[in-house]
Amino acid sequence: DITITMKETSIYIHPVKKYKVIYDSATLSLNNCQISGDNLLIKTINESNFLCALSDGMGSGFYAYQLSQETLKMVDNITNCNISFDAALQILNNFFKTKDLSDSYATLDLVNINLTDGILDLYKLGSSTTYISRGDKIIPIYNNNLPFGISDLVTKEEYGIADNDLIILVSDGINDYIDEGSLVKFIETIKDELPHKIVYEILQKIYYENKNQIKDDMSCIAIKIKSI
Repeated sequence: DITITMKETSIYIHPVKKYKVIYDSATLSLNNCQISGDNLLIKTINESNFLCALSDGMGSGFYAYQLSQETLKMVDNITNCNISFDAALQILNNFFKTKDLSDSYATLDLVNINLTDGILDLYKLGSSTTYISRGDKIIPIYNNNLPFGISDLVTKEEYGIADNDLIILVSDGINDYIDEGSLVKFIETIKDELPHKIVYEILQKIYYENKNQIKDDMSCIAIKIKSI
């Protein structure tokens, strides 16, 4: 479906969005430091694509921050180009590979949601488990790829989206300190909340269950799909 606007002799074609997203995110850094090795990128492209990415730099502190920040900066720049996401990420992967960064890398979780055709593309490169909640099911999506620049090929998983779907991205600071079964059960109890509440509850649970002593940076992004 499209709407067409006539203006003088020009025709502007605007894709009709069938979905919108509401989201929130938060990060807790190791030792309450102002610098986190986790960085986030959230933006809309061409009004039709919602992009959300989480990158975790190797280690912690300023060096890890630089690795993940640089990764997301390049993702941000290249996804503004008029090429497909697949091609853009493959170009970045090849760039990292030529720099031989196998001993200093950053992971990447990237979600691209097409709000017009209702397709979610998920790219996971060395990242932690992603969780998709639909109805009464919560589906863990595991990482099957190495970080940028180590393997030759960037692959993606494709899903159709539906009203009230919930997508949760987390860094390994969360998945390393709670087993998957416990986290899935906890998500089941909060999945109907708004994203800011979901993010807060997940981080709070890990923080207090570890007696206020976290051993890695922790980040969480919650995205809810709404039909228009």
